Amino acid sequence: MSLEKFFSPESVAVVGASRTFGKAGNVILLNLLNLGYKGRIYPVNPKADTVFEMKCYPTVSSIPEVVDVAVVATPSTAIPEIMRDIQSKKVTHAVIISSGFSEGNEEGNRLHDEVLAIAQKAHIRIIGPNTTGITSSESRFCTSFVPIEDIPPGDVAFVAQTGLFLGVLLETLLSEEHFGISKVVGLGNKMDVEDSEVMEYLAQDEKTSIICFYIEGLKKAREFYEMAKKAARKKPVLVVKSGVTGEGSRAAISHTASLSGNDQLFSAMCKQAGIIRAADLEELVEAAKAFAFQPLPGGKRTALVHYTGAGCVMGADSIVEHGLEMAHLAEKTLVPLHRITPAWHTLRNPVDLWPSIESAGADKAFSTIVKSLIEDEGVDAVILAVGCMKGFPLEWPDMEEFYGKKPVLIAVEGDRELGFSALKKLEGQKFPCYRSVQRAVRALAHMVEYSSQHR
Repeated sequence: MSLEKFFSPESVAVVGASRTFGKAGNVILLNLLNLGYKGRIYPVNPKADTVFEMKCYPTVSSIPEVVDVAVVATPSTAIPEIMRDIQSKKVTHAVIISSGFSEGNEEGNRLHDEVLAIAQKAHIRIIGPNTTGITSSESRFCTSFVPIEDIPPGDVAFVAQTGLFLGVLLETLLSEEHFGISKVVGLGNKMDVEDSEVMEYLAQDEKTSIICFYIEGLKKAREFYEMAKKAARKKPVLVVKSGVTGEGSRAAISHTASLSGNDQLFSAMCKQAGIIRAADLEELVEAAKAFAFQPLPGGKRTALVHYTGAGCVMGADSIVEHGLEMAHLAEKTLVPLHRITPAWHTLRNPVDLWPSIESAGADKAFSTIVKSLIEDEGVDAVILAVGCMKGFPLEWPDMEEFYGKKPVLIAVEGDRELGFSALKKLEGQKFPCYRSVQRAVRALAHMVEYSSQHR
Protein backbone atom coordinates (compact mmCIF):
# COMPACT_ATOMS: atom_id res chain seq x y z
CA MET A 1 0.00 0.00 0.00
CA SER A 2 1.36 3.41 -0.99
CA LEU A 3 2.54 5.87 1.66
CA GLU A 4 1.33 8.84 -0.38
CA LYS A 5 -1.79 9.42 1.74
CA PHE A 6 0.43 10.04 4.76
CA PHE A 7 2.01 13.01 3.00
CA SER A 8 -0.79 14.38 0.82
CA PRO A 9 -4.12 13.46 2.42
CA GLU A 10 -7.23 15.20 1.19
CA SER A 11 -8.92 14.68 4.56
CA VAL A 12 -7.82 13.98 8.12
CA ALA A 13 -9.46 13.00 11.41
CA VAL A 14 -7.74 14.24 14.56
CA VAL A 15 -8.74 11.84 17.32
CA GLY A 16 -8.26 13.44 20.72
CA ALA A 17 -8.94 16.96 19.47
CA SER A 18 -8.87 19.39 22.37
CA ARG A 19 -9.77 22.98 23.22
CA THR A 20 -6.95 23.13 25.80
CA PHE A 21 -3.83 24.77 24.42
CA GLY A 22 -0.72 22.66 24.95
CA LYS A 23 -2.50 19.33 24.62
CA ALA A 24 -1.42 17.32 21.60
CA GLY A 25 -4.89 17.27 20.06
CA ASN A 26 -5.06 21.05 20.26
CA VAL A 27 -1.64 21.84 18.81
CA ILE A 28 -2.04 19.38 15.93
CA LEU A 29 -5.20 21.19 14.81
CA LEU A 30 -3.55 24.56 15.33
CA ASN A 31 -0.61 23.56 13.14
CA LEU A 32 -2.88 22.33 10.35
CA LEU A 33 -4.74 25.65 10.37
CA ASN A 34 -1.69 27.90 10.73
CA LEU A 35 0.34 26.11 8.06
CA GLY A 36 -2.46 26.40 5.53
CA TYR A 37 -3.38 22.75 5.06
CA LYS A 38 -6.08 22.74 2.36
CA GLY A 39 -7.65 19.36 3.09
CA ARG A 40 -10.77 18.69 5.14
CA ILE A 41 -10.21 18.50 8.90
CA TYR A 42 -12.47 16.52 11.24
CA PRO A 43 -11.84 16.91 14.98
CA VAL A 44 -12.90 13.84 16.97
CA ASN A 45 -13.85 14.26 20.64
CA PRO A 46 -17.08 12.84 22.14
CA LYS A 47 -17.02 15.50 24.89
CA ALA A 48 -16.78 18.59 22.69
CA ASP A 49 -19.13 20.22 20.21
CA THR A 50 -16.54 22.37 18.42
CA VAL A 51 -12.80 23.04 18.42
CA PHE A 52 -11.50 26.17 16.65
CA GLU A 53 -15.05 26.64 15.35
CA MET A 54 -14.92 23.26 13.62
CA LYS A 55 -17.59 20.69 14.36
CA CYS A 56 -16.43 17.81 16.55
CA TYR A 57 -17.45 14.22 15.91
CA PRO A 58 -17.80 11.62 18.66
CA THR A 59 -16.06 8.88 16.66
CA VAL A 60 -14.22 8.39 13.38
CA SER A 61 -17.10 6.23 12.16
CA SER A 62 -19.50 9.17 12.59
CA ILE A 63 -17.55 11.37 10.14
CA PRO A 64 -19.53 11.78 6.90
CA GLU A 65 -16.68 10.55 4.67
CA VAL A 66 -13.85 8.01 4.75
CA VAL A 67 -10.87 10.16 5.65
CA ASP A 68 -7.46 9.52 4.11
CA VAL A 69 -5.66 9.45 7.45
CA ALA A 70 -6.52 9.39 11.15
CA VAL A 71 -4.16 11.09 13.60
CA VAL A 72 -4.55 9.62 17.09
CA ALA A 73 -3.47 11.63 20.14
CA THR A 74 -5.14 9.96 23.12
CA PRO A 75 -3.96 7.89 26.10
CA SER A 76 -2.53 4.61 24.83
CA THR A 77 -5.11 2.53 26.71
CA ALA A 78 -7.89 4.02 24.55
CA ILE A 79 -6.23 3.23 21.24
CA PRO A 80 -7.37 -0.39 20.68
CA GLU A 81 -11.00 0.74 20.74
CA ILE A 82 -10.18 3.71 18.52
CA MET A 83 -8.47 1.39 16.05
CA ARG A 84 -11.59 -0.79 15.91
CA ASP A 85 -13.62 2.33 15.16
CA ILE A 86 -11.15 3.31 12.42
CA GLN A 87 -11.40 -0.23 11.06
CA SER A 88 -15.20 -0.04 10.92
CA LYS A 89 -14.94 3.13 8.81
CA LYS A 90 -12.41 1.47 6.47
CA VAL A 91 -9.77 4.16 7.02
CA THR A 92 -6.44 2.78 5.77
CA HIS A 93 -3.80 5.12 7.24
CA ALA A 94 -3.18 6.12 10.86
CA VAL A 95 -0.55 8.18 12.67
CA ILE A 96 -0.41 7.26 16.36
CA ILE A 97 1.16 10.07 18.36
CA SER A 98 0.67 8.46 21.78
CA SER A 99 3.44 6.86 23.82
CA GLY A 100 3.12 4.01 26.31
CA PHE A 101 3.66 1.04 24.02
CA SER A 102 6.68 -1.24 23.53
CA GLU A 103 9.07 1.40 24.84
CA GLY A 104 7.42 0.98 28.25
CA ASN A 105 6.37 -2.00 30.40
CA GLU A 106 4.60 -5.32 29.80
CA GLU A 107 1.22 -3.60 29.52
CA GLY A 108 2.71 -1.44 26.77
CA ASN A 109 3.90 -4.53 24.93
CA ARG A 110 0.42 -6.02 25.21
CA LEU A 111 -1.14 -2.86 23.79
CA HIS A 112 1.39 -2.88 20.96
CA ASP A 113 0.45 -6.43 19.99
CA GLU A 114 -3.28 -5.73 20.21
CA VAL A 115 -3.16 -2.56 18.10
CA LEU A 116 -0.90 -4.17 15.51
CA ALA A 117 -3.20 -7.20 15.21
CA ILE A 118 -6.19 -4.94 14.53
CA ALA A 119 -4.23 -2.96 11.95
CA GLN A 120 -2.92 -6.00 10.12
CA LYS A 121 -6.34 -7.62 9.96
CA ALA A 122 -7.87 -4.43 8.54
CA HIS A 123 -4.90 -3.55 6.30
CA ILE A 124 -4.35 -0.26 8.12
CA ARG A 125 -0.88 1.26 7.77
CA ILE A 126 0.48 2.88 10.94
CA ILE A 127 3.21 5.45 11.51
CA GLY A 128 4.27 5.46 15.13
CA PRO A 129 3.34 5.15 17.90
CA ASN A 130 5.39 7.46 20.14
CA THR A 131 6.06 10.09 17.49
CA THR A 132 5.32 13.56 16.18
CA GLY A 133 4.55 11.94 12.84
CA ILE A 134 4.53 13.57 9.43
CA THR A 135 4.91 16.86 7.67
CA SER A 136 5.03 17.85 4.01
CA SER A 137 5.93 21.36 2.91
CA GLU A 138 4.10 20.79 -0.38
CA SER A 139 0.72 19.72 1.04
CA ARG A 140 1.19 21.69 4.32
CA PHE A 141 0.04 18.58 6.18
CA CYS A 142 1.53 18.29 9.65
CA THR A 143 0.81 16.02 12.64
CA SER A 144 3.31 17.49 15.10
CA PHE A 145 2.13 18.31 18.63
CA VAL A 146 4.89 20.94 18.86
CA PRO A 147 3.75 24.41 17.65
CA ILE A 148 5.22 25.10 14.19
CA GLU A 149 4.86 28.50 12.54
CA ASP A 150 6.24 27.69 9.11
CA ILE A 151 7.84 24.98 6.98
CA PRO A 152 9.94 26.53 4.20
CA PRO A 153 9.68 24.40 1.05
CA GLY A 154 12.85 22.77 -0.20
CA ASP A 155 14.33 19.46 -1.26
CA VAL A 156 15.76 18.01 1.98
CA ALA A 157 13.85 15.21 3.74
CA PHE A 158 14.43 14.17 7.36
CA VAL A 159 13.44 10.77 8.74
CA ALA A 160 13.89 9.79 12.38
CA GLN A 161 12.78 7.57 15.22
CA THR A 162 12.35 10.70 17.26
CA GLY A 163 10.07 13.71 17.36
CA LEU A 164 13.13 15.93 17.52
CA PHE A 165 12.98 16.79 13.81
CA LEU A 166 9.38 18.01 14.06
CA GLY A 167 10.16 19.95 17.21
CA VAL A 168 13.28 21.67 18.48
CA LEU A 169 15.51 20.74 15.54
CA LEU A 170 13.00 22.18 13.09
CA GLU A 171 13.04 25.41 15.10
CA THR A 172 16.85 25.38 14.83
CA LEU A 173 16.66 24.93 11.06
CA LEU A 174 14.10 27.71 10.73
CA SER A 175 16.08 30.17 12.83
CA GLU A 176 19.69 29.37 11.84
CA GLU A 177 19.71 27.62 8.47
CA HIS A 178 18.35 28.78 5.15
CA PHE A 179 17.55 25.65 3.19
CA GLY A 180 14.06 24.26 2.77
CA ILE A 181 12.43 20.96 3.66
CA SER A 182 10.38 18.59 1.53
CA LYS A 183 9.23 16.00 4.08
CA VAL A 184 9.75 15.12 7.74
CA VAL A 185 8.89 11.66 9.04
CA GLY A 186 8.97 10.63 12.69
CA LEU A 187 8.71 6.85 12.75
CA GLY A 188 8.63 6.46 16.54
CA ASN A 189 8.48 2.81 17.60
CA LYS A 190 8.01 1.61 14.02
CA MET A 191 5.07 -0.64 14.87
CA ASP A 192 4.28 -0.97 11.16
CA VAL A 193 5.84 1.45 8.65
CA GLU A 194 9.62 1.28 8.99
CA ASP A 195 12.77 2.81 7.56
CA SER A 196 13.12 0.87 4.31
CA GLU A 197 9.59 1.74 3.15
CA VAL A 198 10.14 5.43 3.74
CA MET A 199 13.52 5.23 2.01
CA GLU A 200 11.85 3.69 -1.04
CA TYR A 201 9.16 6.38 -1.05
CA LEU A 202 11.63 9.27 -0.76
CA ALA A 203 13.89 7.80 -3.44
CA GLN A 204 10.98 8.18 -5.86
CA ASP A 205 9.76 11.53 -4.50
CA GLU A 206 10.42 14.28 -7.06
CA LYS A 207 10.30 16.95 -4.34
CA THR A 208 13.18 15.35 -2.40
CA SER A 209 16.81 15.61 -3.55
CA ILE A 210 18.61 14.85 -0.27
CA ILE A 211 17.52 12.14 2.20
CA CYS A 212 18.58 12.38 5.86
CA PHE A 213 18.01 9.63 8.43
CA TYR A 214 18.45 9.46 12.19
CA ILE A 215 18.47 5.80 13.25
CA GLU A 216 18.58 4.12 16.65
CA GLY A 217 18.06 0.61 15.32
CA LEU A 218 16.86 -1.23 12.23
CA LYS A 219 14.16 -3.88 12.30
CA LYS A 220 14.76 -4.90 8.69
CA ALA A 221 18.42 -4.18 8.02
CA ARG A 222 18.61 -6.08 4.72
CA GLU A 223 15.60 -4.27 3.26
CA PHE A 224 16.98 -0.93 4.43
CA TYR A 225 20.34 -1.69 2.81
CA GLU A 226 18.73 -2.57 -0.52
CA MET A 227 16.46 0.49 -0.57
CA ALA A 228 19.25 2.85 0.54
CA LYS A 229 21.59 1.49 -2.13
CA LYS A 230 18.97 2.17 -4.81
CA ALA A 231 18.20 5.61 -3.41
CA ALA A 232 21.87 6.63 -3.22
CA ARG A 233 22.24 6.07 -6.95
CA LYS A 234 19.76 8.93 -7.48
CA LYS A 235 20.37 11.29 -4.58
CA PRO A 236 22.57 11.67 -1.48
CA VAL A 237 21.53 9.59 1.54
CA LEU A 238 22.92 10.85 4.86
CA VAL A 239 22.59 8.90 8.11
CA VAL A 240 23.27 9.44 11.80
CA LYS A 241 23.30 6.23 13.84
CA SER A 242 23.08 6.53 17.61
CA GLY A 243 23.25 3.86 20.29
CA VAL A 244 26.89 3.13 19.43
CA THR A 245 27.93 2.72 23.08
CA GLY A 246 26.52 0.46 25.75
CA GLU A 247 24.81 3.34 27.52
CA GLY A 248 23.48 4.76 24.26
CA SER A 249 22.13 1.36 23.26
CA ARG A 250 20.28 1.00 26.56
CA ALA A 251 18.85 4.51 26.15
CA ALA A 252 17.58 3.57 22.67
CA ILE A 253 15.62 0.66 24.12
CA SER A 254 13.81 2.91 26.60
CA HIS A 255 13.30 5.65 23.98
CA THR A 256 11.83 3.75 21.03
CA ALA A 257 12.27 0.07 21.96
CA SER A 258 15.12 -0.18 19.45
CA LEU A 259 17.97 -2.67 19.47
CA SER A 260 20.88 -0.68 18.07
CA GLY A 261 23.00 -3.58 16.77
CA ASN A 262 26.68 -3.81 15.89
CA ASP A 263 28.12 -0.42 14.92
CA GLN A 264 30.96 -1.83 12.82
CA LEU A 265 28.50 -3.83 10.75
CA PHE A 266 26.36 -0.73 10.32
CA SER A 267 29.37 1.28 9.09
CA ALA A 268 30.25 -1.46 6.61
CA MET A 269 26.66 -1.50 5.36
CA CYS A 270 26.73 2.27 4.83
CA LYS A 271 29.96 2.07 2.85
CA GLN A 272 28.66 -0.70 0.60
CA ALA A 273 25.35 1.05 0.01
CA GLY A 274 26.91 4.44 -0.76
CA ILE A 275 25.39 6.04 2.35
CA ILE A 276 27.12 9.08 3.85
CA ARG A 277 27.43 8.57 7.61
CA ALA A 278 27.57 11.62 9.88
CA ALA A 279 28.67 11.51 13.51
CA ASP A 280 25.86 13.68 14.88
CA LEU A 281 22.89 15.83 13.90
CA GLU A 282 25.00 18.98 13.55
CA GLU A 283 27.23 17.26 11.01
CA LEU A 284 24.17 15.84 9.24
CA VAL A 285 22.49 19.23 8.88
CA GLU A 286 25.69 20.95 7.75
CA ALA A 287 26.33 18.30 5.09
CA ALA A 288 22.70 18.44 3.93
CA LYS A 289 23.03 22.20 3.49
CA ALA A 290 26.09 21.77 1.27
CA PHE A 291 24.29 19.23 -0.92
CA ALA A 292 21.17 21.43 -1.06
CA PHE A 293 23.00 24.59 -2.11
CA GLN A 294 25.99 23.62 -4.23
CA PRO A 295 26.83 21.43 -7.24
CA LEU A 296 28.75 18.22 -6.65
CA PRO A 297 32.54 18.55 -6.90
CA GLY A 298 34.32 16.98 -9.85
CA GLY A 299 37.13 15.78 -7.60
CA LYS A 300 38.86 16.41 -4.28
CA ARG A 301 41.33 19.15 -5.26
CA THR A 302 40.52 21.94 -2.84
CA ALA A 303 41.58 25.58 -2.68
CA LEU A 304 41.51 27.38 0.65
CA VAL A 305 41.40 31.13 1.15
CA HIS A 306 41.82 32.56 4.64
CA TYR A 307 42.46 36.02 6.02
CA THR A 308 45.17 34.81 8.46
CA GLY A 309 48.28 32.68 8.18
CA ALA A 310 47.28 30.46 11.09
CA GLY A 311 43.89 29.88 9.50
CA CYS A 312 45.66 28.74 6.33
CA VAL A 313 47.82 26.28 8.26
CA MET A 314 44.98 24.77 10.30
CA GLY A 315 42.68 24.69 7.29
CA ALA A 316 45.27 22.86 5.18
CA ASP A 317 45.64 20.28 7.95
CA SER A 318 41.88 19.81 8.05
CA ILE A 319 41.65 19.38 4.27
CA VAL A 320 44.26 16.62 4.26
CA GLU A 321 42.87 14.96 7.41
CA HIS A 322 39.46 14.68 5.73
CA GLY A 323 40.90 12.89 2.71
CA LEU A 324 40.90 15.86 0.35
CA GLU A 325 43.86 17.28 -1.60
CA MET A 326 45.32 20.77 -1.70
CA ALA A 327 44.92 21.96 -5.28
CA HIS A 328 47.97 23.17 -7.20
CA LEU A 329 47.13 26.64 -8.51
CA ALA A 330 47.95 27.47 -12.11
CA GLU A 331 50.23 30.45 -12.73
CA LYS A 332 47.49 32.31 -14.58
CA THR A 333 45.30 31.95 -11.49
CA LEU A 334 47.82 33.89 -9.42
CA VAL A 335 48.42 36.67 -11.96
CA PRO A 336 45.40 38.79 -10.92
CA LEU A 337 46.35 38.38 -7.26
CA HIS A 338 49.94 39.46 -7.83
CA ARG A 339 48.56 42.76 -9.10
CA ILE A 340 46.94 43.50 -5.73
CA THR A 341 49.47 41.83 -3.42
CA PRO A 342 52.75 43.25 -2.00
CA ALA A 343 55.81 41.85 -3.77
CA TRP A 344 57.20 40.39 -0.55
CA HIS A 345 54.20 38.06 -0.09
CA THR A 346 54.35 34.54 -1.53
CA LEU A 347 51.10 33.38 -3.09
CA ARG A 348 50.18 29.69 -3.02
CA ASN A 349 47.38 27.39 -1.89
CA PRO A 350 46.24 27.95 0.82
CA VAL A 351 45.98 31.64 0.03
CA ASP A 352 46.69 34.01 2.93
CA LEU A 353 44.66 36.98 1.80
CA TRP A 354 45.50 39.50 4.50
CA PRO A 355 48.39 41.21 2.65
CA SER A 356 46.10 41.62 -0.36
CA ILE A 357 43.37 43.03 1.87
CA GLU A 358 45.80 45.60 3.28
CA SER A 359 46.98 46.52 -0.19
CA ALA A 360 43.74 46.60 -2.20
CA GLY A 361 40.88 46.41 0.31
CA ALA A 362 38.79 43.46 1.41
CA ASP A 363 36.10 43.64 -1.24
CA LYS A 364 38.49 43.66 -4.20
CA ALA A 365 40.77 41.03 -2.66
CA PHE A 366 37.95 38.56 -2.01
CA SER A 367 36.22 38.98 -5.36
CA THR A 368 39.51 38.75 -7.28
CA ILE A 369 40.64 35.50 -5.70
CA VAL A 370 37.23 33.82 -5.86
CA LYS A 371 36.94 34.60 -9.58
CA SER A 372 40.46 33.27 -10.22
CA LEU A 373 39.92 30.04 -8.30
CA ILE A 374 36.55 29.38 -9.93
CA GLU A 375 38.22 29.64 -13.34
CA ASP A 376 41.18 27.39 -12.42
CA GLU A 377 40.62 23.96 -14.02
CA GLY A 378 42.87 22.38 -11.40
CA VAL A 379 40.52 23.39 -8.57
CA ASP A 380 37.48 21.22 -7.84
CA ALA A 381 36.14 23.15 -4.82
CA VAL A 382 36.80 26.29 -2.82
CA ILE A 383 36.74 26.87 0.93
CA LEU A 384 36.60 30.58 1.69
CA ALA A 385 36.93 32.13 5.16
CA VAL A 386 35.73 35.60 6.02
CA GLY A 387 36.26 37.38 9.33
CA CYS A 388 33.45 39.66 10.52
CA MET A 389 34.85 42.28 12.87
CA LYS A 390 33.29 45.35 14.41
CA GLY A 391 35.09 48.45 13.24
CA PHE A 392 36.17 46.69 10.04
CA PRO A 393 33.19 47.00 7.70
CA LEU A 394 33.07 44.56 4.81
CA GLU A 395 30.60 45.02 2.02
CA TRP A 396 30.47 41.42 0.91
CA PRO A 397 30.88 41.15 -2.88
CA ASP A 398 28.01 39.82 -4.92
CA MET A 399 28.65 36.08 -5.29
CA GLU A 400 25.76 35.26 -7.62
CA GLU A 401 27.98 35.29 -10.71
CA PHE A 402 30.03 32.43 -9.24
CA TYR A 403 27.09 30.18 -8.39
CA GLY A 404 26.83 26.73 -9.93
CA LYS A 405 30.30 26.53 -11.51
CA LYS A 406 31.93 24.54 -8.70
CA PRO A 407 31.21 24.16 -4.98
CA VAL A 408 32.13 27.14 -2.81
CA LEU A 409 31.70 26.70 0.95
CA ILE A 410 32.23 29.64 3.28
CA ALA A 411 33.43 29.86 6.87
CA VAL A 412 31.95 32.97 8.51
CA GLU A 413 34.03 33.73 11.59
CA GLY A 414 34.19 36.56 14.11
CA ASP A 415 31.37 38.68 15.51
CA ARG A 416 28.13 36.65 15.60
CA GLU A 417 25.79 39.53 14.79
CA LEU A 418 27.81 40.72 11.81
CA GLY A 419 28.47 37.13 10.83
CA PHE A 420 24.78 36.25 10.80
CA SER A 421 24.10 39.23 8.55
CA ALA A 422 26.76 38.01 6.10
CA LEU A 423 25.43 34.45 6.39
CA LYS A 424 21.89 35.50 5.48
CA LYS A 425 23.09 37.29 2.37
CA LEU A 426 25.38 34.47 1.26
CA GLU A 427 22.95 31.65 1.95
CA GLY A 428 20.27 33.69 0.21
CA GLN A 429 22.51 33.23 -2.84
CA LYS A 430 22.89 29.50 -1.99
CA PHE A 431 26.44 29.61 -0.67
CA PRO A 432 26.49 27.45 2.50
CA CYS A 433 28.08 29.07 5.53
CA TYR A 434 29.72 27.49 8.58
CA ARG A 435 31.13 28.71 11.88
CA SER A 436 34.63 27.40 11.11
CA VAL A 437 36.82 26.26 8.25
CA GLN A 438 36.95 22.79 9.78
CA ARG A 439 33.17 22.42 9.63
CA ALA A 440 33.10 23.65 6.03
CA VAL A 441 35.83 21.14 5.11
CA ARG A 442 33.90 18.34 6.81
CA ALA A 443 30.79 19.14 4.76
CA LEU A 444 32.82 19.31 1.54
CA ALA A 445 34.42 15.95 2.33
CA HIS A 446 30.96 14.37 2.45
CA MET A 447 30.16 15.88 -0.96
CA VAL A 448 33.40 14.49 -2.39
CA GLU A 449 32.68 11.08 -0.83
CA TYR A 450 29.29 10.92 -2.52
CA SER A 451 30.50 12.35 -5.82
CA SER A 452 33.38 9.88 -6.07
CA GLN A 453 30.99 6.95 -5.54
CA HIS A 454 28.36 8.06 -8.04
CA ARG A 455 30.16 9.66 -10.97
